[in-house]
Amino acid sequence: MRAFPMSRRAFFRRAGAASAALAVPAIVGARPAIASAGKPTIPTILNNGTYPIGVFFPPTLAETTDARYKQIADCGITFVEAGTGGDDVYNIGPNKVLLPICERQGVMAVVNDQRENFFGVAQDQWQPLMQQLLDDYLPYHAFVGFHGGDELPESHYAGIGGANALLRDLAPTKLNQVNLVGNPFGGPTYPQYLQTYVQETSPAFLSFDRYMLLDPTQNTAAEQAVVEAQYLTNWAYVRTAALAAGNLPTWMYAQSVAHTAGNLHYRAPSVADLLWQFNTSLAYGCTGVQYFTYWTPPPYGAAMIDKSGNPTPTYYYAQQVNTQYLQPVGRQMLGLVSESVAHFGESSLPAGVVAFTGNDWVSSAGGDPAIISIFSRPGHRTERMLFVANRSYAKAAVTDLALTPSVLAVERFDVSRRRYVPVRAPGGNVTVASDAGAAALYRLRVEP
Repeated sequence: MRAFPMSRRAFFRRAGAASAALAVPAIVGARPAIASAGKPTIPTILNNGTYPIGVFFPPTLAETTDARYKQIADCGITFVEAGTGGDDVYNIGPNKVLLPICERQGVMAVVNDQRENFFGVAQDQWQPLMQQLLDDYLPYHAFVGFHGGDELPESHYAGIGGANALLRDLAPTKLNQVNLVGNPFGGPTYPQYLQTYVQETSPAFLSFDRYMLLDPTQNTAAEQAVVEAQYLTNWAYVRTAALAAGNLPTWMYAQSVAHTAGNLHYRAPSVADLLWQFNTSLAYGCTGVQYFTYWTPPPYGAAMIDKSGNPTPTYYYAQQVNTQYLQPVGRQMLGLVSESVAHFGESSLPAGVVAFTGNDWVSSAGGDPAIISIFSRPGHRTERMLFVANRSYAKAAVTDLALTPSVLAVERFDVSRRRYVPVRAPGGNVTVASDAGAAALYRLRVEP
């Protein structure tokens, strides 16, 4: 059962963007023999100290103005996936309108270029065509990469891998943004799908979409439980694949628009819903998020901006979450390595999800269900990060953690003050009190 409204490739087609330029070659073949010497350069959007917060389906071309992009920046959004708004087909002309506006408003752009001469071309033409694109876009500081495709079949992997290799060689600070389908297989096939994608494309990061916030007035609790389990399984598998590939950054799409897919009716999110999506993702090591959607697609319910161009409650919820929580907390978690993710207090667990049984730093837990994650920071042997996310988006939780003797001191990240504050842990215990959908981040001083 698919937990999103339609194939995102189908969504692109109806928006005039069947697939993005860099996933072009329909001809299957080996990737070009292009490789940069020395340590790989990480694309800027993944490595600039800012937590990436993006939007899919930005303002239409007619609404691409400074005022609209100031509105985006004011919402705490750091980049847009350009060329997916309404029926506009983006190419170098519209993008030359967009990019200066992005620069003036401090927003980055992942460019969608629809020039037809990128489709079905011979492999020996990949490099000159890539160079042509870079010549067009590199002069713009807001340009951070290309939208390289969405839920593409394996026959496109050679082209994706070729684009990745060319960017590493010709413009290593630019990203080839490719999104993977959420787990549609319901079983162990999905890890193989991820492994094949990584092996054949050598990506700089992994991105996927999986939506799971159903309308309780139109869907049952059993249906909600199924899509929720699929979402968590998806994160478990993506995390494993990213770590196996050398701790690749991972991104997700957050549900921010009401829509219907078959017998599933997805709701517009509350603040708690947004926090829950982001905090479960952070618990699994997520290093970037994207809203689906910003502007309202014609057949959908109101997104962050409605069909008349007015901000909806979701816009203000997102603004609150982005600026007051996600940016400061997300920045703290960039560059970490996920050591463990475990679920406490659940009677049954989805595939791939691990039950909490204790670890080197937290010996036991009690109270309400939570996701308990441990992260390390490369080069810091006496530090671990503990992230505890409320498992519920519907009610507050209190979870008690018993720390092991290896934990020498505890500090909690105070979001309002943007700094860590010492925590007294009587008897080696920490009590985590979280609102619905919320989480807490701790820095542990530990024995080496």
